Amino acid sequence: MLAMLDEVYDETVQEKAKQLASTFEYFFDGSSKMEASYRFGSKEEVFDEKTFMNHLVEIANEAKKHIGSVSSNDQLENKLAALFQGDSLEKMGYRDIKNLSAALQEIPTPSLWAKTSNLGSKLADWNERAENILQSSDLSVTLKEKVKKAVADSTETYKKVGTYIQTFHTYRQSIEEKFEELRKAQLEIERIEKQLEEIQKKMNNEKIDYMSFLTTLLERQQSLQVTSKGIVDSLNVLKEEKEKLVNNPSIILDSTEYREVQKNYENSKKKNEALDN
Repeated sequence: MLAMLDEVYDETVQEKAKQLASTFEYFFDGSSKMEASYRFGSKEEVFDEKTFMNHLVEIANEAKKHIGSVSSNDQLENKLAALFQGDSLEKMGYRDIKNLSAALQEIPTPSLWAKTSNLGSKLADWNERAENILQSSDLSVTLKEKVKKAVADSTETYKKVGTYIQTFHTYRQSIEEKFEELRKAQLEIERIEKQLEEIQKKMNNEKIDYMSFLTTLLERQQSLQVTSKGIVDSLNVLKEEKEKLVNNPSIILDSTEYREVQKNYENSKKKNEALDN
């Protein structure tokens, strides 16, 4: 039975260690992976998930050794805190692991589906909340510096990716709207062409003067053809701009949309800092 319990314990430790290591890895290297997935280029990753997972397993195995010799969870935690005091990310101390784990549960993932006019202020609020949570989490000085950098890196990535998502969505929506305009114009042209055919037949068979109506239809047809050409030209421009963005996402950094996000972020950041002071 003890052997079975040991086996269950080891399986549970592996599972939980993997979950926690994945959470930490997402926090420290999430911005790198996100930028790579959106093809903004590669950033150096700073966290070794496998090494950290092994570290967690080591702590758990050490805890098992002391279960019978301590009278409370506090005593056990004090022992683990004394034994594990590393300052690297993958070997961080027991207290830092516990406190950072609790803090990360309080930090939400920001929504990047926001108009560029709102995205900057939303990310400024997210940045402030994340920094405040981590600042009050009783982390070691070394780790506080590293988590602050991780938040800053994530914020910059969210600005890039959020602007890209919104700009791409705007292009797609504009293209769909232009296609709908073109469809309506072409349907109207088809309707006029049928009317012109009917008038032509009546003019041949009847002595009624349809010339005025015919002139109106021809003018309308010509106007719609010009409109259709303009829509097609606009569609081609939108498709070309969208393709440029998809092929080189980094051009978003030189866009009006990104400058708007950056400006709103900086303004909101200053307002939040003024309120805090």
